[in-house]
Amino acid sequence: MKRANRMSVTTKYVLLVSALMLLTNIVLSSVMIHQFRSTIQTLVRRDMLDISNTAAGLLDGDVLGELKEEDVGTPKLEDIRHQLAVFQDNVDIEYIYAVRQVGEDDFVFTVDADPKDPADFGEEVLVTYALRQAARGYATVDTEPAEDEWGNFYSAYSPVFDSDGRIACIIGMDYDADWYDRQILENSVSVGIISVLSVILTLMILLIVTGNIRKKFA
Repeated sequence: MKRANRMSVTTKYVLLVSALMLLTNIVLSSVMIHQFRSTIQTLVRRDMLDISNTAAGLLDGDVLGELKEEDVGTPKLEDIRHQLAVFQDNVDIEYIYAVRQVGEDDFVFTVDADPKDPADFGEEVLVTYALRQAARGYATVDTEPAEDEWGNFYSAYSPVFDSDGRIACIIGMDYDADWYDRQILENSVSVGIISVLSVILTLMILLIVTGNIRKKFA
């Protein structure tokens, strides 16, 4: 009778400890997945900013600030378009372009590197939080996608300054929303798989230990 009671109490303690270990493992795995996802989002956005900042740093703000509609088709504007096209042809972006602020919350295209369907000089740009921040002098990436006639994108914007330190224009880069979300998903899945396997392994170990204890008291 005492042996049966001892086995019952021992089994209860083992099951309780096993449940706590399993729950702890699940919670830690969930926290790790969330933190890793946030880290990947930060890294992807940083890479987007690095590219837009690089493009902005290579352009002459004085020239960009003086562009007029009459310059369309001239060597001066085509040279800028060519410089921007280098990024569009060699980096995972959909579009790259230069925009200018013409009002308190109004922005227009000046140069668009897209060879198929470029925006016209002076055509209005969809205004987002990142674009407003760039107009204040801060390179920024949108945290939410925005949709316009060209598609659904996350965008990065970097200001270009002229020789007097004024913002001459802003370089914008559009990243396909599906591409962005895929980068986050692909990098998060690997951590998710490891976490799930860890939970399964913990569960298997606990089942084996519990089974051995039960046999010992059988």
